[in-house]
Amino acid sequence: MRTTKPGVIVSRVTGHVAAYGANGSSAVGVQWEEICVAPCTFQIESGFHELMISGKGPATTRRFNLRDDEEAYLLAKPGSSALLWGGATVASLGFTAAILGGVGVLVVDDAAWPIVSLLGGVGATGLGIGMVLKSRSDLFEEEPGTRTRLRTAVTYNGTF
Repeated sequence: MRTTKPGVIVSRVTGHVAAYGANGSSAVGVQWEEICVAPCTFQIESGFHELMISGKGPATTRRFNLRDDEEAYLLAKPGSSALLWGGATVASLGFTAAILGGVGVLVVDDAAWPIVSLLGGVGATGLGIGMVLKSRSDLFEEEPGTRTRLRTAVTYNGTF
């Protein structure tokens, strides 16, 4: 298991739990057992497995079909919690500004601030959504030959 940032916790998902309330509320959870802290090497029996990466960034799970006759090379790309929450905040504020500007365009006569608020709000909403999408963590299987083409400096940059 390689990682783009050290300190990623690799776990195997052992079960899923869900609870549903009478008023339509629900809660979903995942049970797991920790395997190692990446970068690391581990052995796991062949078959279907759901692996999870976690740490300071958003956790993510991915299902893999591990075969007995071959080695699997996994790459963990942890995301950023700061980017996730910052993006959600920027998108929320931008959406509020866009709504305020839209209402202002309909209500206020001959004022420039509603148009500025509307356009700035739409731009900020798009920026926030982009930040949220960029904050995602990812875990995927890579081809064995690609491991040697990546530079070590790229593999271990920054902190998680």
